[in-house]
Amino acid sequence: MYSLGYIGGTVLERFLSHPLAASWSFNALVRSNDKAEKLKEFGINPVIGDFDNFDVEKAASEADVVLDIVR
Repeated sequence: MYSLGYIGGTVLERFLSHPLAASWSFNALVRSNDKAEKLKEFGINPVIGDFDNFDVEKAASEADVVLDIVR
């Protein structure tokens, strides 16, 4: 999960290693097509954008759990 960065990749890796992970769906906001393609390999739905051109509030309102990982 190195493509997400140290903290985001580590958190996502832990979620994906959980025994129930196959029953969950994951979306991840990324800034590039390259990172989006890498996430697809792990069964993660990538959303390309950044906080300036993406409706974060709408996406968060549609999710069961939201993690905001900032440095």
